[in-house]
Amino acid sequence: MKNFLTKIKIAFKTLTQRLVITLELYSENGLANHSAAGAYGFLLSVAPMLLLIAFFILTAFKSVPEAVATLFSNIPFLNYIIDEQWLTGNFLAVTKLGISGIISVICILWAGRILALSMQRGLKIIFKGTKKRNFFKDTLITLALEIAVLIFVFMLIFGSQPALFFYRTFDFIPKLSNIFFPIFNIVSPIYPIFILWLISFFAYLFTPVNSPNKLAALQGALFCAISYGVTSLLLDVIINRANYNLLYGTLGNVIIMLVNVYFFFIFFFAGAQFAFVVDTFDILLFTKLRQSRIKATEYSLKKNLFSRFDFINRLFLNPEGKLKKYMQTFKPGEKIFSQGDSGNDIYYLLDGEVEVILYSTNDGNNTGKTLSVYKPGIFFGEMGYLLSEKRSATTIAKTSVCAIVLPPSIFEKILMYDTNLDRALIENITRRLKNTNDKLSGGVKS
Repeated sequence: MKNFLTKIKIAFKTLTQRLVITLELYSENGLANHSAAGAYGFLLSVAPMLLLIAFFILTAFKSVPEAVATLFSNIPFLNYIIDEQWLTGNFLAVTKLGISGIISVICILWAGRILALSMQRGLKIIFKGTKKRNFFKDTLITLALEIAVLIFVFMLIFGSQPALFFYRTFDFIPKLSNIFFPIFNIVSPIYPIFILWLISFFAYLFTPVNSPNKLAALQGALFCAISYGVTSLLLDVIINRANYNLLYGTLGNVIIMLVNVYFFFIFFFAGAQFAFVVDTFDILLFTKLRQSRIKATEYSLKKNLFSRFDFINRLFLNPEGKLKKYMQTFKPGEKIFSQGDSGNDIYYLLDGEVEVILYSTNDGNNTGKTLSVYKPGIFFGEMGYLLSEKRSATTIAKTSVCAIVLPPSIFEKILMYDTNLDRALIENITRRLKNTNDKLSGGVKS
């Protein structure tokens, strides 16, 4: 029971850490601006898109125009700008697409491209990496996003509750009707959210050049769909649509739609950021651990328990959960690595002290000289990796030592995402070289 509670506690802490990192990166990457751009592109593309969709539906079902209007009345986003009287009255007078139809198609392509590009640029900022994509493939991805938006709208329309009227009236699926309709009635309330999850999942997985793994994309899409679903329900409760319509007239529905669309894109990019955090959690968690320990030293966090940054830093101070697999402990006097070894792991000292000893190759007694004693918060072992050389000195645990051992692949990614680490490493290496020269000039020569 105790182990189970411990696992629950670690799982909750891990989720909290991921959410905190997601919110911080969301702000740092300026994703609120990309959300606004995505909402703007959607609003530009949705009007001409709806005109074409409505035209084709009304052309196919002229005998039941009221049902067509009902079909649009409960669709997320779309229901806010469809006026039943206009749709069943003035719009029915249109019998041919003509010039207006051609212009609508052009508007869809143009506005859809704005939407696709805003989504691509936002995802490119989130999913950083070294991979590149050629112009031809990038253009195809943009086109695929435009088509996905159109499919998204169609799926929302033809998967809604009002669409059942058409299926029953025209008996589209007679053999499956006894099974289909009961199931559809059950799942229809969550159907729009499922479509949002599906679109988000494929967008995270295939749109970025440096895309996350499938599990991370899945979790990010769930974060997006659930967050938007809950927010949408809250907005329906908070916003009184009748009052908005009374105050703003026909603009009331447009304002409500704008709010909903904007929140969707906020959670779309937040979900993408969450997927990135899940995919690179080990790296980001180590970065936060290092930064929190620096701040704990600078602000004496353990003494100032009620400081404004206390909760965030305490959340990352201890290497629990994911980072435990990289931890190693050493007893006093135990050798960590020897001079001349070919290992290239990088060590980050969490607790204890490490003594660095250089052995002279010209000394027959093979005696060594202590060059330095490392304190917590120091990297060591990185010079052999950076210079592609063997270990230049021997390190021994002077006290009980706990260190995080980072493989080169992880260390490279940490350097990519921790922008302050380069300077810290340069300062440490410079100080270490100076200290070594001072020690050697005192009598030990290699």
